[in-house]
Amino acid sequence: MKKSIIPVWIFLIIITLPACQDSDAGQEAEETATEEGITDPAAQAEAARDQLENASLLENGVAEQVKAIIEQGGQVYGKTASFEYLSFESGASVVNKDETAQREIDELAMVLNANPRMNVEIVAHADHSGSMASPESLAKMRAMFLKSGLLDNGVEPQMVSTQGIAAGQGGNGSNKENNRVVVRLLGE
Repeated sequence: MKKSIIPVWIFLIIITLPACQDSDAGQEAEETATEEGITDPAAQAEAARDQLENASLLENGVAEQVKAIIEQGGQVYGKTASFEYLSFESGASVVNKDETAQREIDELAMVLNANPRMNVEIVAHADHSGSMASPESLAKMRAMFLKSGLLDNGVEPQMVSTQGIAAGQGGNGSNKENNRVVVRLLGE
């Protein structure tokens, strides 16, 4: 009889996904729109834009950066914004239990919900410290964790793609650089 073995990275994704379900900023906008009888996607986006207009975003946070890039107009393809308040335990794919980190994810969802034609790629970088998984697998898990957090906040799945990059690929060698997460705008 042949035994099934689940790769470590798939197992870790499965056990970390429930941790993403505390997010509520994007869900608030979606629930408000639903409560008000707004079911048209364009009207939902307008309601999300109204909410975003009245929101106070984290200074230099990823949502503020993405919003600024979009508001500049012109070509957005390939421009990036960095998560500034997000951190992971060494070797883990789950965000540290920090309200500011969760708020940064929620705010990015709010910006994306207000701009439903904007596609993004979550690019996570990871090094080998503290993990049994390969750096690339760990980075992929981190990107998927963040995508899950965005989806929990009402962002449409087709708007978000993910990529995991092992340390030494596109970084300068520092620990922070090797464990960063950026959002690459792909345009409409």
